[in-house]
Amino acid sequence: MNFERYQCLWSDTDEGKTLHVGRGPEEFSFDYAPKDGRRFRLFSVGETSQFYQWKNEPDAHYQYALLVDSLDTEHTKVSQYCLNFSSAEPQPYVRRIYKKILWKPVLSYLAMKPVPSAWQAGFFASAEGLVIDRARGGYLHMALEIRYKRDGVSTHSTGNAPDEIITVDFAEGTYDMTEFSAALQIDPDRTASVAVWIEGKYYSGSVYLERPYLSSAGQNLLPDFSLPV
Repeated sequence: MNFERYQCLWSDTDEGKTLHVGRGPEEFSFDYAPKDGRRFRLFSVGETSQFYQWKNEPDAHYQYALLVDSLDTEHTKVSQYCLNFSSAEPQPYVRRIYKKILWKPVLSYLAMKPVPSAWQAGFFASAEGLVIDRARGGYLHMALEIRYKRDGVSTHSTGNAPDEIITVDFAEGTYDMTEFSAALQIDPDRTASVAVWIEGKYYSGSVYLERPYLSSAGQNLLPDFSLPV
């Protein structure tokens, strides 16, 4: 039986090194001499270059933090930046961002009380020449997956199929920043989690997204979408 032993190797420990998309290769050096007769594998681990107290802090301003190559400041209207969802040609793979919210929701470290049942979900988007190839199964939408509590199933689990799915579609065509939304009911006691996707495939055109929300009682639960497209 083979076993692996891991050792931490640090590079530029004093100041660190930031990688920028599209700026060419980077070189890293380590003070380590491999031993004869052994095979080695190298794993790299990094973090976004942010103030450490903002990393994964629930209410900090880090929306789309891991999507640096998709951020756009030229086409945003209200937000600091928008997310570039454009596709020059219809593609078979899915572009998406995602956030799962355990229910009942928590605002920062404070529980939301009372938790309402009436919610509004949506986003703001602009487009130029957006065409969705529905004949090939194309779509571009916000999808909200509601899962109910089940005995013996963790509220964290998304293994079971959702009990409800609500979608908010992007409109095809050309338009300035426009709000798309839908009203929905979320049972505060029956619900285990709400998974929110903004995703699409087989579409083409310029598309820019900002200010996604799942809100009620003046609170937005989607300030921090941060998973890769």
